[in-house]
Amino acid sequence: MRNIDIATIPGGGATLSKSLQELCPDNYSDIRLKNKSLPESGEIGLFNCKRKVGFTLAEVLITLGIIGIVAALLLPAVIENYEKQEALSRLKKSYTTIANALQKAAVENGDLDTWDWSNNEKIVKEYLMPNFSSVKMYGTNCRYGGCFCLAVPGGRTIDNPEIPYRWPGGQGITSPMHNALASIQFLDGSCVNFSNVNAMEVWIDINGPYKKPNKIAKDVFVFYLGNNGQLLPYTYLGCNDDLDYRAAATGTGCGARIIEDGWNIKYDWHF
Repeated sequence: MRNIDIATIPGGGATLSKSLQELCPDNYSDIRLKNKSLPESGEIGLFNCKRKVGFTLAEVLITLGIIGIVAALLLPAVIENYEKQEALSRLKKSYTTIANALQKAAVENGDLDTWDWSNNEKIVKEYLMPNFSSVKMYGTNCRYGGCFCLAVPGGRTIDNPEIPYRWPGGQGITSPMHNALASIQFLDGSCVNFSNVNAMEVWIDINGPYKKPNKIAKDVFVFYLGNNGQLLPYTYLGCNDDLDYRAAATGTGCGARIIEDGWNIKYDWHF
């Protein structure tokens, strides 16, 4: 209910009565009872007009339906944008931390191609670990990605087929985390390992092995180690817009594409 004060309705008598009835259809009878004699023409009459304000059930249902439709249309875009921004934030943080540590290690220990990569665990422990803070190292007693920041009580790393890694097309992979590679885990759960099995590679899982999707170009990104300690794009290939449709798409170039696009994810996120 809403109160409306009505004052000075010219005309008096029947004209005033008609005006009140039009303005106060909900309680015109109450006004007549409380004011047995209505003011004459030119006199001031103050009346309390209570008018009903509200929505019908049909109007409420229609409004809720419209809100639901709009939400259904906008929610996927909101979720996608949130996922992209979270991935970008984590990747940029990991990339910056690793790049700084690698350059320090190169200054202290010489160009990376002079390092004895046959002893991967020694390189990670002696050359790289001192340049990180508050990190944990996982050893090389594993195969098929088991070393990628996975362990059992006692510190021995294990294979864990329940935590598979996949290419963008959905195929399971036994690498990129090649056999017998040590890895480093940061406080935020992200994980990185360093390899020269196929090339001097850096594989980064931005949220760790226990958080899905464990998928290349979603939460796993690949970079390349320059001799002077630079962290470079691995390749500019394999990151087309149709990652979800091309079984051959590796997604290994998506890290490079993100940097090239000004730290934005512009490739199709639905794969």
